[in-house]
Amino acid sequence: MVIEDNSARTHGEMETTSERTAELAARLAPVEEQRADEDLTGDVTGAFKISPSLIEDNSGQKLFRPHKAVVFVLLVALGFIAFITYLIASAPTG
Repeated sequence: MVIEDNSARTHGEMETTSERTAELAARLAPVEEQRADEDLTGDVTGAFKISPSLIEDNSGQKLFRPHKAVVFVLLVALGFIAFITYLIASAPTG
């Protein structure tokens, strides 16, 4: 029984009759074959580069402040927890 190593397989060149078909076939090739001229053995965790126009400017904004409804719900929940804690603490033992 022979086991082939498929870790570095390449696809053969295709014979096509039109440029459109050749272009579509080239787009279907794996990334490793599309970028054959680049060195793929280097660091793959390179820095993420983003356009400065996409970065938001937060210099003039206030600090993070939740919506009033969120603050109200949290206060009601904390009040409920405090009430239940009081009932448990003042319950008669025995």
